[in-house]
Amino acid sequence: MTRYRHALLLLHLALLGAGCATGHDRRGFLPFYEEGTAQGERTWSVRPLWHHREVPRAELSESHFLWPVGLARREGRESLLRVLPLFQRTVRVDHLGYEDRDFFVFPVWFQGWSIDEGNYFAIFPVGGTLKGYLGKDTIDFWAFPAYARLVDAEQVSTHYAWPLVNVVGGEGWDGFRVFPFFGRYRHSDVDGRPAFDRRFYLWPFVHVHENNLNSAHPSRTLFVFPFYGAIDSENATRRTWLFPLFKYEEDRTRKRAELRCPFPIAVFGWSLDPVTEPYVKRDFWPLFGYRTTERYHRHFVLSPLERLERYDDGRHLNERRWVLPLWWDYRRLDRTTGVGRREWRLFPLVRYRRGEDGTVRVSALALEWFRDPQGFEQMWAPLWQLYTHHRDGPSGRTWTQALWGVYRGWQDPGDGSRGTSLLGGAWERTRDPEGRRRTRWLWFFGARD
Repeated sequence: MTRYRHALLLLHLALLGAGCATGHDRRGFLPFYEEGTAQGERTWSVRPLWHHREVPRAELSESHFLWPVGLARREGRESLLRVLPLFQRTVRVDHLGYEDRDFFVFPVWFQGWSIDEGNYFAIFPVGGTLKGYLGKDTIDFWAFPAYARLVDAEQVSTHYAWPLVNVVGGEGWDGFRVFPFFGRYRHSDVDGRPAFDRRFYLWPFVHVHENNLNSAHPSRTLFVFPFYGAIDSENATRRTWLFPLFKYEEDRTRKRAELRCPFPIAVFGWSLDPVTEPYVKRDFWPLFGYRTTERYHRHFVLSPLERLERYDDGRHLNERRWVLPLWWDYRRLDRTTGVGRREWRLFPLVRYRRGEDGTVRVSALALEWFRDPQGFEQMWAPLWQLYTHHRDGPSGRTWTQALWGVYRGWQDPGDGSRGTSLLGGAWERTRDPEGRRRTRWLWFFGARD
């Protein structure tokens, strides 16, 4: 038993000692176990099972397990526990100390407790009440889809044998439908003026809409699917034939016109006033296309393989370029201050990131194809990253790591400290801010020069 305890102690010290050095804030047995501290944030990872971070200044504590399945998060007065796609529990505490709790086991059990809104409970599809779901204040249902009543502010929408019969009422609202034969919905503003009147006949074939009736620019829509559609207002004219293949659009507010014949293969756009509002669009999908205004340019070749988008108003530059699946490049620059950020990726080899504060991060390999810095990039990306380099912009401190911690190096130009570690700390050479050098081997033994 004594030998067993000694072995566990040695293993624990080895794990914590790997990568431990003066000026270095990350340690562990990479890539599977790692802990660190940076800019007031502490992290622990047991990959690919679990990742935890704490940010005391933001009152934030967050744990991911088996990303993206599980998440436990607490920030200030709110907490969340979620297991996709089945379970979620949220708790919010108001300034008086009262709790607002919501809980569901999808798609069957829904329950909540609140001092302000009252409690609710529902078992789907048997019946009950929901609060705050689907963007509605309250949803009451029984033997769904037999009956459902949705309340959203002043609007009350009642469904019988959803989606067949619907009746809408409430202050400023009036309408009904007998699907798919006929439906009509009307709405008035707070002054009692009609805002819109929308009808359909034999959905989805015939639609007649009158919108923005309480504005200076009302519009009327007629759509006979898929043969013909028309939208007319003082500011715009739109026509479509054999939707969505052929369309003509004239936007007099933006002084532009566009013709699709047929969409998406051939699209032509031009300016109604080239002097004050230059605009050109020529798309021959998927071969080639471009779009140009005074501040914006976009082109593609063999879509979606190559694409460039650039917005430049003289003060700010935003640019995105990619050549799938190999190259992505994103840039943002504030010309007034000269501050910007950039990220490029040569998939699957290298990823480079530079923040607005000058912080630089380089990693290789780079198999991650999307951004998720607190989830996927923490749980999975380190498993295949053979090389990482980090330079902190404000302080100039650098950290470099290769082969999951076989080599580590760090340097702080502010105090002159630096260090090199091999084989996860089996051999380590450091210099502290006073210039004293130290060599350590096998995590425990060492000497100073």
